[in-house]
Amino acid sequence: MYKKTLATAIGTVLMIAAATTAQAQDAGRPADESSDIKRLDTVTVTGSRIPRVDYLSASPVGTLTAEDIRATGAVTLGDVINALPQMSTTFSMGNSSRYIGTAGLNLLDLRGLGVDRTLVLVNGRRHIASAAGSSAVDINTIPAALVERVEILTGGSSAIYGADAVSGVVNFILKKSFDGTAVNAQFGHSEEGNFNERSVNVVSGGTFADDRGQYVLSAAFNNQDPLYLRDRAFSRDSQRYLTDPTRTRTILARNASVYSYTDGGVLDLDGRSATTNDRYVFDPDGSLRSQRFDGITDTTRTGCSDCDNLDPNQYGQLQPSNSTGAVNANFGFDLNENHRIFVESKWVQGKTKAFSTSGPTFGTYLIPRDNAYISDALGQFMDDNGLTRLRISRNNTDAGFRGEDTTRKTGRIVTGIQGVFGSDWSYEASANYGRTVETRTNLNNQIPDRFNASIDAVFDANGNIVCRATRDGIAGPENPVTGGDLLAGCVPTSIFGAGAVSPAAAAWFNTRTPSRTELTQQVFSANLSKSELFALPAGSVGFASGVEFRKETSQQTTDPLQQADLTFLNAIQNQRGQYSVREAFAEVNVPLLADLPFAKNVNLDLAGRVSDYTTVGTTVSWKAGLDWALNDALRLRSTFSNAVRAPNISELYDPQSVNFFSISDPCSAANIGRGADPAVRQANCSALGVPVGWTPNDTSTRRGLSGGNPNLSEETSRTFTVGAVFTPTALPGFGITVDYWDIQIEDAISSVSGQQLADRCVDAAGGIDNEFCASITRDIAGATDDQYAISGLEVLPLNISKLRARGIDFGIDYAVENVFGGRLTTKLEGTYLKEYLSYPFQSFPDEVEDERNVLGTPKWKGTLTIGYARGPWDLSLRTRYVDSQILVSNEQYATNPDLQDPIKVSWMTFTDARVGYKATERLNLYLGVRNLFDREPPYNLYGTGFGSAQYDNVGRFFYTGVNYRF
Repeated sequence: MYKKTLATAIGTVLMIAAATTAQAQDAGRPADESSDIKRLDTVTVTGSRIPRVDYLSASPVGTLTAEDIRATGAVTLGDVINALPQMSTTFSMGNSSRYIGTAGLNLLDLRGLGVDRTLVLVNGRRHIASAAGSSAVDINTIPAALVERVEILTGGSSAIYGADAVSGVVNFILKKSFDGTAVNAQFGHSEEGNFNERSVNVVSGGTFADDRGQYVLSAAFNNQDPLYLRDRAFSRDSQRYLTDPTRTRTILARNASVYSYTDGGVLDLDGRSATTNDRYVFDPDGSLRSQRFDGITDTTRTGCSDCDNLDPNQYGQLQPSNSTGAVNANFGFDLNENHRIFVESKWVQGKTKAFSTSGPTFGTYLIPRDNAYISDALGQFMDDNGLTRLRISRNNTDAGFRGEDTTRKTGRIVTGIQGVFGSDWSYEASANYGRTVETRTNLNNQIPDRFNASIDAVFDANGNIVCRATRDGIAGPENPVTGGDLLAGCVPTSIFGAGAVSPAAAAWFNTRTPSRTELTQQVFSANLSKSELFALPAGSVGFASGVEFRKETSQQTTDPLQQADLTFLNAIQNQRGQYSVREAFAEVNVPLLADLPFAKNVNLDLAGRVSDYTTVGTTVSWKAGLDWALNDALRLRSTFSNAVRAPNISELYDPQSVNFFSISDPCSAANIGRGADPAVRQANCSALGVPVGWTPNDTSTRRGLSGGNPNLSEETSRTFTVGAVFTPTALPGFGITVDYWDIQIEDAISSVSGQQLADRCVDAAGGIDNEFCASITRDIAGATDDQYAISGLEVLPLNISKLRARGIDFGIDYAVENVFGGRLTTKLEGTYLKEYLSYPFQSFPDEVEDERNVLGTPKWKGTLTIGYARGPWDLSLRTRYVDSQILVSNEQYATNPDLQDPIKVSWMTFTDARVGYKATERLNLYLGVRNLFDREPPYNLYGTGFGSAQYDNVGRFFYTGVNYRF
C-alpha cells in the first residue's frame, strides 16, 4: 500500500512537471534572469498563501528562530515550544505518562484549548499524527537541527489550512538549503539523580548537476535516561492533603498517604475501611501487628501522616527513558529557471519506557482459614477473633511495577513541483503521504484470575503447597476466577508482608499485553497564486486559490486478553476508522489606501474555504483581516475569522461497548424537587410520559453504551484579534508588538456521565427536544417490571460544550551594537490571560467554570532572553516566569479561601544560562546550565501533571557540546 501510494504520487508530480516544462518551452519566453530572480524573491507567511515581498501578517505571528532553539540547550524540541508563553504544557516529556498510550508524546496545546485544536504544519503542509484516532502531531518527530524558524499564529486559520486550526497554527519552517556538513554533539547531566541526556546531529547539504539540484540531509539521535521521584529530595517523600485536627480545613502534610493500602498488606478486621479501628499490618516477615497512627488521621480521605501508610513516590517517574533516531532527506531540482521539483522525506523511530505513577497493581483480597501460608500465630489470631477469612488490602509492589514499552515509527514523504509561469503566476502541486506505526507493550499487566488462583494456596495430599485450582480443579469462592483455561501451571504465593510474592508466581500471573496502532495520512493539494493580479490606485491585488484532498485512517489492535477485560488494565477494544475531505479555498489581498497621511498602506485580507467531509458533510470557514501601516514606525492589524474542527477518528469511531451506569432517576418523586427549577423538571418528566409521584421499583445500575459517536458534527469557533507593531525609526533595532485575541468555541465535543445525561434531559428549559433526551430511552410501554424507568442510555461524546479564552500577547525586542565592543540583544515576550471560561453545557449558559488562574492556566507567563556576543564569545541568559495560581477551582476559592493550606502556589522563575566560544572558523564549543538556581516545583507538585508540568522537575542540569562544520 505504501509503495503503491508513493509511486502514484511521484508519477503524478512527474507528469505535471513534464507538461509544465513543455508549456514553458513552447511559449518561447526569453530567459530574463534578473526578472526571474525578482519574481521568486518572495515569502509566504504563516496564515496566508499569497507570496509577498517585505510583508507583515495581519494576524499575530510569534516566531522562534533556530538560534533561539539552540540557546535553550534542550534536546527535545517539543519541550522548547511548550515553554513558550502561548502554550500549555498538556503533553510534555515529563507528564506524557498520565494516560494509557501517550508516554513519550510531546504534543502542542496553543492557548490550552486542546491538542486536537492546534494545527501543526511543516513547511506549511500537514504532518502525520502520532496517537490513535487523533490529529495531534508528536513534535519529537520534527528534526530540530533542520528547523530554520517556528511561526505561531493565533486562531482562526481554517480558511487557509483546513480543520484543526481552531486555536491556531504552529508552522515549522525547515532549511531549504545547506552548504557543507555540520556536526553537533551534546551531553548533559543532572546535579541530583542520575539523569543524562545525549544527542548527536549531523546536517549535510550542497548542490549537484551544475547547481540545478539542491539537497539537505540530516541524521539525529537523542536519548534521555529515566528520572524517578525517589531520585530527587523534593519528591522523595509523599505528601497528602488531610483534614486538620480542628476539622475546619485540609492541610498538606508530609510523609502522608493512604492508610487503607500498604505494600505489606492491611488487615481490616471490622471491614470498615474508613475507620482506624481494629486495623493491622503485616511486617516483611509475615507477622501481624496493629497499624501505627502517630500523626494526623483523616478517615474521610483514608489518609494519615507519620503512620503505616502507602508510599506512592517510591515508584513514580519524573521523566521516562526516551530515545529518538531520525533521518531526513530533502531534495530540490530546477527543471529550468521557472520550475522546480522537490522531495521531503523522513524516517523517525522513537522508543519510550515509562512506569505509571499509579504504580503496581492493587486490590482487596479474601484469604480463607485453610490457606497454606497462614502461620500458626496468624491462625490463632483468626480463631481468637472468630475469623474464617482475612480481608487484606495491599499494593502488589513485590509483583512488579506497571509500565509501557513503546516504539513509534514515523515515515513521511512529500513530493511536488512549484514554480512560476506567465505573468508572475506562482503554483505548487504536491502529494503528501505519512504513516505512523506504534507498537506498545504494557508491562506487568496482571491477569486477575491467575492472581486470585495463585494466592488461594492450599496443601495437597503430600503436604506440598499448591494452588487450590491445581488440587481441586476449581478455585475457591473467596476470590472467584472466570478464566479456567488460564489456570494451568498455577504457581502459589503468599501475600503476607512486603516482598512475600514469589518471583515465579509473579512471572505466572503477570503478562505483557501488546497493542499495535497504525495511522496513515494522504494529502494531494494544488494551489495557484499571484502577488499582483491587477492594479488598484493603492497597489496590486494579490490572489491565491487551491484545492486539496485529504484522507486519514487509524487502526488499533489490542491484546485479546485485554479486549476481553481479563487483565488489570482497562479493557480496550480494537479501533478502526477513517474519513476523507475534499476542499477548495481562495484568498485575496486588496490594497485600500497607500501613501497618505496616517495611511502609508492599508490592506484587506479575505479568505474562504469550503470543505466536504465524508463524516460531517459540508463546512465553511472564512477570515477577514486588516493590515494598516500608519507610517514607517507604526502598524495596526486585526482579523476576524470563523474556524471549524471536524471530529477526529477516536471521537467518531471508538468502539461502543456495553456499560452500566449508576443513576438516581431525576423523574422519581424523591428527586423532582432537586432540579434547578423543579417545575421545569416536572413538566419535562411528564412530557416523557412519567406520571407525577412516580417512584422506581429498581434503583440498580442501568445498562447503556459508551464509546465513539458517529453522529457528531463539527466544532465552530470565532476568533477576533487586534494589535499593533511599533518599530520607531529613531531607535534602530527596537520593536514592540501587542496583540489582543479572543477565541470562542461552540458545539465543542465533550463527554458526560450517565447521571448528567439524565439530569440535563429533564432540566432543559426548552423542553425534551434536546441532545440529552435523545440519548435516553424509558420503558414507557412497560416491557419490563419497572415501567417508566430508564431502560437504556448512550453515553457518547456530544457537541454540547462551549469555551472562551481571551488574552493579550506582547513582545519587546531590542538589539544594540557596540556595547563594550559587542552586540547586546534582549527579547521579552509574554501572555496575559484575561479570561478562560468553560461551559460544560452550552444550553445552560448560567453554568460556567472560570479556569483562569487555576493550576495550568496562569494569568501571566513570560520569557526574557538576554544575549551578548563579542569576538569569539557569546553568552545568553533566559528566564521564564510563571504567575501564581490556585490549587482548587475559582468557585471553591471564592466560597472558602481557607479551604486548604496551601491553596495557592507563588509565582516562580526558571533561569537558563549558556556560554559559547568560537575556537576556529569551523569549531564552536559551548556549555550551559538549565535551571541555574535549582528551582523546584511548588510543594506537592512534581511536574508530571497537566498543570504542574509548567515547572521544571529535573533541577539544575549541566550540559556541554561541540559544533563542527566541514
